[in-house]
Amino acid sequence: MTGPTVHVSGETQQTTAPRQSRGLLKRIFVSIAVITTLIMVFVTDHAMGVSAPLLLVVGLSLGYGSTREMIRLFGNGGVTISPKVIHSLVAAVIASAWVMPLLSLMNSSAYNPVTSMAVTSSLFLVCLLVLFASSTHRYHHPGQNLTVLAAETLCLIYIGLLLSTIAQLRWVVSPRAGYLVLTSLIIATKGGDIGAYVFGRILGKEKMTPRLSPAKTWWGFRGALVGSTLFSVLWLSFAPCLVDPNWQRCPLVWSAVYGLLLGLLGVIGDLFESLIKRDLGQKDSSKLMPGLGGLLDILDSVLYAAPVALIAWLFFPPAVNWF
Repeated sequence: MTGPTVHVSGETQQTTAPRQSRGLLKRIFVSIAVITTLIMVFVTDHAMGVSAPLLLVVGLSLGYGSTREMIRLFGNGGVTISPKVIHSLVAAVIASAWVMPLLSLMNSSAYNPVTSMAVTSSLFLVCLLVLFASSTHRYHHPGQNLTVLAAETLCLIYIGLLLSTIAQLRWVVSPRAGYLVLTSLIIATKGGDIGAYVFGRILGKEKMTPRLSPAKTWWGFRGALVGSTLFSVLWLSFAPCLVDPNWQRCPLVWSAVYGLLLGLLGVIGDLFESLIKRDLGQKDSSKLMPGLGGLLDILDSVLYAAPVALIAWLFFPPAVNWF
């Protein structure tokens, strides 16, 4: 009995290791492809001016795809959302981030980020009222009406409002520094994801949230904070000179605190998306990207950290000459 048992165990370990290696290589390949494509889009869009048409296309596409994933997730959980209504409202909230940049371009006036946030907030409230009115129109009998309304409201906030917040980073400091700032959010949060994955694979043993996300460990959490801080400092130290050789580096302390906060929020965002999936009985939001899952699985940390990134650049900006 002992001999065969040992043999089978060894065989299992030998087959598991290559499988994990293939999974890691697949994640790395897909990640590099996504980041490279995104950088190319940002560089091209920057050259096209303040209106940022390519970013609008990317934002609306991500909003549409993410909303589809949410509709499917809720559908598998027995909650049916009306696609036409929620797709339209999410798109409207995302597109609201372009209202003030386009008006300032037409009037040759300065862009006001606070006014832009007010426009988005106002349109979001209007869309919320439309959802409320739509729910009364759809009512036929007691049941899941409020559950459906709550699911639609979550889609409007989680996808529409937060994607709009990400887009506003394009203009919050200055038109020239737009993608430097926007990319800092992506670099910090995805750097946190990389740190969490590496630390978790190498050192992770103690589970962080075994019921909600069994794969996450406390070492992975520490790795997320280290990764986000490191990537934030590197990006904000060396990227400015790529845009303009005369631009100052972002202060080290500011970059580190910024990255640390985004790393922490990225972990929470990841857990929140896990909550949605687990509560609706799903492992991934979709199988769009091998090894990474769906759009929501990729955007979760970025979406959750976006409001704090916007607040940091708007109300507590570093002393830099990025204009």
